[in-house]
Amino acid sequence: MKRASVVLLLTYCCSALAVNDYVSTQSELTHSLLERYDRHIKPDHKVNVSVNLYLRYIKEVDSVSGSMEYQLTFRQKWSDSRLSFNENPDAVNVNFLTLISGEEKQIWVPDTFFRNELEAKIHNTMVPNEYIRVYPNGDVLQSVRLTLKTTCGFNSPKTEFICPVQIASYGWTAEDVVYTWTDKPIMVAKELRIKDFSLDKYMTDYCNVKTSTGEYSCLNAEFRFTPVGFGGVCNN
Repeated sequence: MKRASVVLLLTYCCSALAVNDYVSTQSELTHSLLERYDRHIKPDHKVNVSVNLYLRYIKEVDSVSGSMEYQLTFRQKWSDSRLSFNENPDAVNVNFLTLISGEEKQIWVPDTFFRNELEAKIHNTMVPNEYIRVYPNGDVLQSVRLTLKTTCGFNSPKTEFICPVQIASYGWTAEDVVYTWTDKPIMVAKELRIKDFSLDKYMTDYCNVKTSTGEYSCLNAEFRFTPVGFGGVCNN
């Protein structure tokens, strides 16, 4: 009986120490990375930002107003050597560091926007549906759940309703920030249904644009719909 009690006590103590060690490591690591970090300065002369989208739900495709309203998870990834911790001996068992609850506002992030956006909302039921993960090598992943309304239009001779999603930096030119698609740039929820339309295919491209203020890197995701009674998504 006494032996069992001793084993139980030792197990409890080891678990408590492990929890305390985890908490202290995460806290100290976060503090050390952010203590002298300047979020107003980008990580390098030219920052490469890779992007992918997960189309979760389409609320409406409206050929009258020329728009699509939908929900997606937007992910972008870049590298910031200032946040690297792979040489920190106290962080050898940390696969990544998650920044939430305001901590994510303390690091530099690309000023990404949607060029053909009409309306946008970040979901924040319970908590903001957003996080940033910092990996040991300094890679940074941002994931955000959004509802967007963007512009669309028919092709000629009106056989397809085309809804692009154009992604770019608002202020950084192509000399500063370059966007690229990941190997799997678009994922679509299974059994997606859209009233009056069928999503026949989707594709990705680039849409770099020149304005009076410079040339900007731009990504283009294109969703092509065919008008039907009630359709579904194809396997692209």
